[in-house]
Order: sequence, then C-alpha cells, then structure tokens
Amino acid sequence: MTQLTETFVQLVERYAEIWHNGHIPTDRVAFVAKLLDAYMPASMRELSPFTTEEWLRERDSVAEHLAAAVDCVARQQSARWTN
Repeated sequence: MTQLTETFVQLVERYAEIWHNGHIPTDRVAFVAKLLDAYMPASMRELSPFTTEEWLRERDSVAEHLAAAVDCVARQQSARWTN
C-alpha cells in the first residue's frame, strides 16, 4: 500500500468511526461524497490557486482515492466478519 493510499485509508477509518461507529455505510457513494465535502469543501475553491478546471480535476482525483480507500476498508471489515 502506498503512503498516499494509507493516508486516505486512515482518513476513511477516522470518519467512519466518527460518523458510523467505525463501519462503512451501505451507501458508499454518499459516504464518499460526504468525505469529499469534509476533505475539500467547496468553500476552499475560492482560497486555492487552482483554476476552476484544475480544482474540479483535483476533486475528481481525491474522490477516486477516497472511493478506493472506502472499498479497501470495507473489504477489511468484511474479512473480519467472515473469519
């Protein structure tokens, strides 16, 4: 696991703990959207040096990393329940 992936996994685990008693919710898409809004709120756009297009690409990239991390944590949780 890369350092970047590990960072996003830790972020997902932390927010899952805060918001969902440590569990990944069934609606992963909504969870990723909520994580993205917490990690990169729209209000940050005005403070960033990025153009609008760059900002949107960066948010898309972060969303992809978050979705991968959510899937990773969900697999880990599933493995714990089945073993």
